[in-house]
Amino acid sequence: VAVVTVDTFCLHLAGSFGKPTVLMDGPTMARSVARHYRDVTACPAECSECHGCYYEPSRGFNHECRRAGCKVIDSMTPAAVVSTLERKIPCARSSA
Repeated sequence: VAVVTVDTFCLHLAGSFGKPTVLMDGPTMARSVARHYRDVTACPAECSECHGCYYEPSRGFNHECRRAGCKVIDSMTPAAVVSTLERKIPCARSSA
């Protein structure tokens, strides 16, 4: 079983149990959090204009982010997530 998440709570829970995890970028910086766990891989986002706002205005967060959605999460393609998951767990294969 693998975990795919954008939420760091799920990451910390899965990481503490040693579950293979794919962490998607979003309001937190996936690579900086993923490095604390042996079996967590960060899935890269296509959006380069913002990363790691942590919902703080001083880091670029604004209320449009809540209304329209996180540009970073929305820039991640299903293909990128599947590809990262397939690299993480060799027995996982997409049926698409």
